[in-house]
Formats: sequence, C-alpha cells, structure tokens
Amino acid sequence: MSKGTVDVAAGESTTRAEGLSSDAIWNLKVDREGSVWVGTNSGLDRLRTTAVKTILLPPAEEHEFSLAASNNGSVWTGNMTLPLTRVDADGRFTSIDKTHEAICVRRDYKGAIWSAADGPVYLWRSSPRGFFPVHYPEEKMAHIVSLAVDRNNDPWINIRPGTTFHFTHGIWRNENKAIGKGIGVLGAMINDNNGIVWLAFAKHLVRWDGTSYQKYSFSLNRFDVSVGTMAARGDHVWLAGAGGIVLFRGGNFYLMEFVDPKLPGRVSGIAETEKGELWANGFTGITHVSATELARWIRNPTSKVAGEHLDAFDGLPGLSAERFPEPSVVEASDGRMWFATMKGIAWLDEATLARIRNPMPPPVLVTAVISNGKAYSGVSNLSLPRHTQNLEIDYTALSLAVPERVLFRYRLDGVDKDWQEPGARRQAFYTNLSPGRYTFHVIACNNDGVWNNEGGSFQFSIAPAFYQTNWFLLLCAAVVAFLGWAASQRRVRQAQARAHIQMDERLSERTRIARELHDTLLQSFQGLLLHFQKARNLLPERAAEAIQSAPAAKGLVEEITRIGEELVAKNGNKDAAQFRVVIEGTAQTLNPNVHVEIFRIAREALRNAFSHSQASRIETEVAYSSNLFRLRVRDDGKGMAPDVRDQGERIGHWGLGGMGERAKRLGGKLDVWSEPGAGTEVDLRVPASVAYQSSPSRNNVWLFWKKKKNGHDDHS
Repeated sequence: MSKGTVDVAAGESTTRAEGLSSDAIWNLKVDREGSVWVGTNSGLDRLRTTAVKTILLPPAEEHEFSLAASNNGSVWTGNMTLPLTRVDADGRFTSIDKTHEAICVRRDYKGAIWSAADGPVYLWRSSPRGFFPVHYPEEKMAHIVSLAVDRNNDPWINIRPGTTFHFTHGIWRNENKAIGKGIGVLGAMINDNNGIVWLAFAKHLVRWDGTSYQKYSFSLNRFDVSVGTMAARGDHVWLAGAGGIVLFRGGNFYLMEFVDPKLPGRVSGIAETEKGELWANGFTGITHVSATELARWIRNPTSKVAGEHLDAFDGLPGLSAERFPEPSVVEASDGRMWFATMKGIAWLDEATLARIRNPMPPPVLVTAVISNGKAYSGVSNLSLPRHTQNLEIDYTALSLAVPERVLFRYRLDGVDKDWQEPGARRQAFYTNLSPGRYTFHVIACNNDGVWNNEGGSFQFSIAPAFYQTNWFLLLCAAVVAFLGWAASQRRVRQAQARAHIQMDERLSERTRIARELHDTLLQSFQGLLLHFQKARNLLPERAAEAIQSAPAAKGLVEEITRIGEELVAKNGNKDAAQFRVVIEGTAQTLNPNVHVEIFRIAREALRNAFSHSQASRIETEVAYSSNLFRLRVRDDGKGMAPDVRDQGERIGHWGLGGMGERAKRLGGKLDVWSEPGAGTEVDLRVPASVAYQSSPSRNNVWLFWKKKKNGHDDHS
C-alpha cells in the first residue's frame, strides 16, 4: 500500500481526485461483502466495485446523450454541446467537429452511422472516406427524431412535428398517408438486421419489407404504452414508452407485466441481446431481465416477469431523458451494454455483473424496543408493564454494500397472519396489544435479493391490568349473568305492563265508541225527533211548510242556525233562551270531513247549553281568518261546577270529552271556560291549513289524520 493511492483491484486505483477524502491513508479493511474501507486523516471512505462504469468524455454540458453501437466494441455518442464522438472499447475518444451538435445517432443494418445534427448541415452519413452531408425536406425548420435504412439502402426519417419521409428513386416522399399516420404524431422507427423497417405510432405497427407495407393494430385500452422507442431481434419486435413494454410476435401483442409493480418505469431505450437478455433504460433507471426469465415469459406471456433494477447505487451517472434522444441503450459488438443518461454514458458487462453479486445473506437482529415512549435496550424475554398501548420494535440487518436496498419482512405471532413487508423501513409498530406472551420475527435480504430466512426474533410479554385478569373476567361474567336475569325479569314486567295497556286501550276504545254513539247516533235520533215534532206541529193546516222543514244539505252556519232553532223550539217559546249566530270574516269552504266534525262539536256545545245552562242568551260565533278557523259557543247561564270543568266530563256523560277528542284529531284546540253564575264558553280553534278546502296543505294533513284514525279503529 502506497501513500496517496489505494489499489482496489488489478488495473484500478483511486485518489483524492476520484473522491477519496485524503491521500494520507492510515488503515484499510475489506468487509465480508467485498467493500473496502479506507481510514484517512480526514475521515472514513468506502470503496466498492459497481456494475456500471462511467466513461470520461470531452467537456460538455449536461444534456441528453445520443447513442449508437459501432464496430470493435466502440460506440458513437453526442449531445447538444458535444459533436458526434466515437468512444473506443479502451475509453479513448475521437470527435467529428464538423457535425456540431449530435441530436439523433443511428447505425443502419449495413453498419453505416447516421447523425442528425443542429448546424449548417443537419444530417450526416458515414462512409469509408469520412462523413458526408445528406439533405432532407424542411431541414432548416424540423429536426430528425428517428431514422432507419431499409434493405434497398433507402433512408427513412421522422421529423417534428410528425412527418415520415422515405428517400426513394432520388426524391423524398411523404409516407404519412400511406402508413395511416396523422400530423403531430411522432411514434418511433427502427430497422432490424435484415433491413426491415418497423414504424410504431398511436395504436399501429407498420412493417416495410422494401416493397410493401403490412399493418397491425393493438388496443390502447390494453397496450397504452405511448410508444417512444423500439427494438427488433429475430421475430421479436419490442415497443416501449412511458406506459411500459409490449412484445409483438407472431402477429400478436403481449404486455410485459413485472412482479415488481415499479418496473420498468418510463422507458426511453430497449434492447434484446444476442444471448437473449432484455435491457431497458429510462427515467427511473435500468431494468434487466435475464435470458432464462425472458424465455420463460415468452412461452407464457400472461405471467409476470421478474426483473432487477439498477440505478445510481450501481454506478449509473444520472438518469436518461424521458423521450429523446432514443434509444438510450445499445449492445456493442463485444457484448457490453451501453447506457445514455443526461450526465453522460456508461457501460456494463455480464461478467462484471455476475462477479460483483452479493451472495451473503445479512445477519438480522432486533436493536431496541420502545413502549409508551420508554426505550428498552435488552430485548431478551422482555416484560412490559400493563397498559402498554404503543409498541415500536427497531431492527436492522448488517449489509453495508448497498444498505438502501436492504429489504425486511416481519411478523408478530398471534397478531399478524402473514409476513408484513415494510420495504427498507427498520421499525415495526403495534398498538393496543392484549396481555400475554408474544414472539416477533424479522428477516431481511441484501442488495441483490438474497434472503436470510432465519432472521432474528425475540420474545416479550405484556402484564395484564386488573380488568384484564381472569378473576376480573369471571366477575364480569357473573355481572353479565345477573344483568341477563334482571333483563329477563324486566321483560316479564314489560309484558305484564303491555297487557295492562292493552286492557286500558280496550276500555278507552269502548268509551270512545260510547261517545261516538252519544255524539252521532243518539244526537241524530234526537235531531230527527225534533224535525218530526216540528212537522207534526205544522200538520195538517200547513202541510207544504211541513214538507219544506225536512233537513237539507246546507253550509256550516245554516246548519248551526237550524240546530239552534230546533233546540229553541224543543224548549217551547215561553222558556226558550234567545239564540243567535254571529259570523266574522269571509266564509270559506271547509274540508268536508272537517265540516262534519266542527258541526258535531257545535251541536254538542249547543245541546249542552240548551239542556243544562238555564241561560237566557246563547250565542254562536263563527270566525274565518287567513290562518285560523274559530268557533265559539257561549251562554250567560249558571256555569259548570269546578269539578266538571276540570275533569272535562260528568260521570256517565261523554259530551265534553268527545268534543275534546274531536278537536285533537282535527289538529285543533278546544278550550272550555266556565265560572259558577257567569256562564260558559266553548272555544274551538283549527288551523286554516287543516280547516279550509283551499289550503295547499289541507289534503296531506287530513289524510294523515284519517290514517291515524283508521289505524286506531283497526285496534278496537
């Protein structure tokens, strides 16, 4: 070991210029996973071999880099500030300054290099004598975004905003109409090793064999990948873009779904190698599918495919652009895979990738337990106090190669049915655990997915609170049993009470029927007798007048007047009280059913006044207002006894009670005022919405009253 340089492997070294914290090295160690730890006078550095190797390019701004494979393991690259540059397998590079800015670089099936640039000349083609310019339509206004060469050695180009041109018979022809492509649609285009040109756009795939087109279509609902890049190998055509990867094979399209739902991300480059591996590069990094896994998936494309992900942790310098330039991945002639990003280009080979894989499963251990905010360092057979509500278990895995990629699974016996997958999180959280003994298990995998299935575990217990003990539970069971017995007794008493209520209801119903008979049938008979008496008094001398005295359908006021006159006539002219009817307001048409009930109340009040009040004057007032109907029957008689007034009826009589029930069913209010020697007043008030036929809410209210009454009658 020499001061200032640490030899990591044959042909590799690192110094302060490559990121070492200092050239003064005091110690050096290699861990079990192959990482080299370097102690310097300025700190501790870790060195490890990465799968992806970055190439040093001429100074250029960080813009999207183009990429195309060449001969002898070399590649061509460039960007908006770097002219077309050849990078040899040993890392040496040569720039073609006259090409200025390289925007799109392609290799045709015969090995020629094409470079679309931004400068005095917009398209260059290689030849044994160097690069020469090629002119195309609209070159000063539209840049080339993809290029291919068919088996006739005729070039095809896609330019913005989406026109496809084909150079044939010495002229450039617009092929948009022939292939069914609309303006503004870019898509992608490639040629395979046999000079077959493939074009993909929208939901179409077009094949040009040099003489004719074959067109295929796919469903955007199933294969909406927004094709931005393509690759072809044998009978496989790969379509890729922002929505993933689709394989075209044998006239059918198959969407590649990954076991890891985060893969492949937004793809800007895709390549199938000669060995049958699949590589995709995109805005989220590199996706790799092994040859064995790819062959299995092609046999069963409805299954999900397993892939691995590489990014900056593996040495990738940044990420590729989302769309242009494409492709962002190519296979060189020596088998190395090259990737373009916005910070440069890099490569990897299968041998390096296999050599640096980490075969060591990481040791796993539980580091701490935090319960209700208190940390416990010793976790062996830990006893936690009662009332443990919040539990945090901290764990870790000793894998330092790429600790960010260490993944965990954990399970708490008796709580978790399956393994929980927290990803890279190193804490497990539980709340409201019951008292008892528990065993916690945790396993982990290293950066290459090698799992330690034995993992780590620890046991702990939670003490019960007094209300969680067996004796308390037995006491609760006894209390519950007692409450059940008390509830059953209560139900028995409720059943008995319901029986009494039913008996009371039946008695009340009988009383109601008696009142109805009193108010309707008996009073109707009495009314008929009064009519017969009046008619008899008129016969035989005044027969015609006797016939006209028969009752006829009249208004409420007329009916009240008629019943009052009949009661006056019944008592005889000598002792009869003076009777009159007073009307206030404009008469309104009453709801027929309400009319009947109001009349019955008035008739009962008048009958009581004429029969019991010994009054000299009896007056009925009928008042119509916009919000209220009012009926008042008053006399100047002897009044009611206080006990009758307070109880609302005499024993054996149902007049006052019946009037009150009728008023309540109407939704109105009946008040009776009386004082001994001062007379009596019966005051009925009914809302206009119920009383008047013209009220908009009258029908609904009356229907509700009628249903309620009918339901009550059904129980009788």
